[in-house]
Amino acid sequence: MRLVFASLFWLGTSLRDNHLDTSSRLSLFVGTPSRLGGMDLQGRSRHSPVAPFRVREAPEISSPILMASPSPDEESEPVPRWSFRRALRTLIWFNGPDPLKRVRKWWKGAPAELPETNNEKAPEDLQDGFVLVVGATGGVGRRIVEKLLKQGFNVRALARNRSKALAMLSGGEEPSGTRGEDGSGLLDIRQADITKMEELTPDVFEGVKAVFVCSAAIVTPKDDSKDRKKYYQGIKFFEPTVVDLPKDVDCMGVRNVVKAAKNYGSVGEVKLFGGNPSLASDWKRWKELDDVVMGGRSESKLDRTKTDPKTGLTYADFSGVVRDKFGGFVSFRTENLSPPLDLSAYQGLRLRVRGDGNRYKVVMREEKNWDSTSLVATVDTTPRGEGDEWETLDLPLSSFRRCKRAETTKDEKERPPTFKEIHSIQLMLSRFEFDGKMNPNYKEGNFSLQVKDISVYKENQGPRVVQISSAGVTRPGRSGLNVMQEPPAIRLNESLGYILFWKLRGEDAVRESDLPFTVIRPCALVEEAGGAPLEIGQGDYIKGKVSRDAVADLAIEALFRPKLEGTTFEVKCALPFSEVYSPPAGGARSPDYDSLLGGLKMGVTGKHMLIPRPEDAE
Repeated sequence: MRLVFASLFWLGTSLRDNHLDTSSRLSLFVGTPSRLGGMDLQGRSRHSPVAPFRVREAPEISSPILMASPSPDEESEPVPRWSFRRALRTLIWFNGPDPLKRVRKWWKGAPAELPETNNEKAPEDLQDGFVLVVGATGGVGRRIVEKLLKQGFNVRALARNRSKALAMLSGGEEPSGTRGEDGSGLLDIRQADITKMEELTPDVFEGVKAVFVCSAAIVTPKDDSKDRKKYYQGIKFFEPTVVDLPKDVDCMGVRNVVKAAKNYGSVGEVKLFGGNPSLASDWKRWKELDDVVMGGRSESKLDRTKTDPKTGLTYADFSGVVRDKFGGFVSFRTENLSPPLDLSAYQGLRLRVRGDGNRYKVVMREEKNWDSTSLVATVDTTPRGEGDEWETLDLPLSSFRRCKRAETTKDEKERPPTFKEIHSIQLMLSRFEFDGKMNPNYKEGNFSLQVKDISVYKENQGPRVVQISSAGVTRPGRSGLNVMQEPPAIRLNESLGYILFWKLRGEDAVRESDLPFTVIRPCALVEEAGGAPLEIGQGDYIKGKVSRDAVADLAIEALFRPKLEGTTFEVKCALPFSEVYSPPAGGARSPDYDSLLGGLKMGVTGKHMLIPRPEDAE
């Protein structure tokens, strides 16, 4: 602490007596790292609109700092005096001793911890973003929605009928748009008809990391009541009727979903900081860091409470005035992250911003020290107009250079960055690039950078897909099969619009999509409590019943098990069809999924006996 006060006292005295020139001040406390020389890092997404918008100037920030009277050799516009208070406050925030940091956290409120779901088994890339549930108002789909929300996942529920989805999933009210106080996830309800590709727009799949395909053509008992009592009782058989065309829903609809998921999904991206409600408080980890720490007069403000009217999500608004005299940079930076971020498995850093035409630096530090060497890349932003869309800027990790302040280090080639321990991240607007060069896109005066989120990305394999299909899809027409001993859907397949055939074709669309997938084929679905012992089969031979609740649990479990990717299997309850399961007084035990799912093999589908092809199968 004495070192901090001594340094500031020396700085203030030197500035007062004009003993420090600009170059000396530039290297006193804070280095301005370099950019990647000769690299064009436009980095915009292919989907981001690029147009010559007019730059909207940010409003001047009002400051309590006293304004100095200009001397005859200075410009007419007054320049604020250097603020010892701001410099001290900044240094204590980033580099003060622990006792002062504890006081600051007690006074201002400690930054929130990085968000986690309530499920410790969740893969890292599912800790943020959304899980999309297609067919969210169906018997299995709505249970998956409810269970995922309770486990802390953010869920996007997709349904044809929005009012029905609101009634079933949100008590008839619009979702709050925030996470629950109990740690439950955020619910987002979207309306779309999967049989119409044009309704599966990119915004439906934005941030989607996994997809549950629970959609199915509606088959209902004849003369069923509005509450579908005959359908949900699940034991007694009633003559069925098909409401939808199975070809449209079970085949073409599923094809549309996996195609859109592959095109628009973002499983290869993990948000570090962003406007998702589960991450919004993370902006508290950031603070302004301007040239005031070296005697400069620039002023910036980080507003963490801005809200995008289109999405309702918060974003960080970094704006103010950058002045060349006595400095020439503004920035905002995280405090030291604990634990540090391990980015070694990723390909780059991704920013979603609305810019102002300036070139900014992105700085990462592999050490805790205040003025350590840093890893730096630069990125150009597009001037924006009123209502302009967000642009996506990608910075490959290979584009970051090791620097000391504004100079490339001599040992850069001998000591390549590993990105295994990133202790802080910083975004900076500086008139300096590196090695004595100036920033060609730097503009003194007002600036404004709005940041929606900061992510890391790797090669996009597309979201994981868990499909709920049906047992029996390969049995119609199978040689030697006694259809009278099979479930009714087998012998009624043709009269039901070849429903099992089209379900199989929907499965094939999932298997051929190159997306990581698991296909689950439940036997006859019933409205019974979950928890009964289960049996798993492959090859499409088993028959019986299974609880919708148990299938929902199994589907979520499959999402957490990479070893199940590429598998297709059937599931049924081990109890006889006529025996209704009642959970014990103490509650049912969770299945031993390791034993239950451990022996599954990839590529087993039961298609070794091809079924007859209907005339309109094209």
